[in-house]
Amino acid sequence: MASIKQILIITHSVNQNCFSSLKQDGFSLSFSEDVRLLGSLEDKPYPNLIILDMSSNPDEENISLIKTCKDLEIPIFAILEFNNNTHIDSSLETDEIIFSPFEYEEISARIRRVLWKHGEWDLGQL
Repeated sequence: MASIKQILIITHSVNQNCFSSLKQDGFSLSFSEDVRLLGSLEDKPYPNLIILDMSSNPDEENISLIKTCKDLEIPIFAILEFNNNTHIDSSLETDEIIFSPFEYEEISARIRRVLWKHGEWDLGQL
């Protein structure tokens, strides 16, 4: 039996409903508006994936989170606003990028791809 995948989503509270369908796909979701939350995760099991809304925090904090995730080997998925793509930086080294607004089917497929790529997903779950 496959384990439930934990996803931490860092976004504004008004955007949290955009991700509710992921629960129906068997993901366990937690939310935060603050990228500094990761510092408190040291004593807890890490999430299988972090989804970062790049518009929810200042660029410096987002970059720091991305680097921390890389150090901890936590896959990170960035969401960029289609009309405001100033956050695009090829040196960010995120595992995946998607533009908002997005279709649910697309983000769901990309989440599975990132988890599979990082060994967090077995073939029975694809």
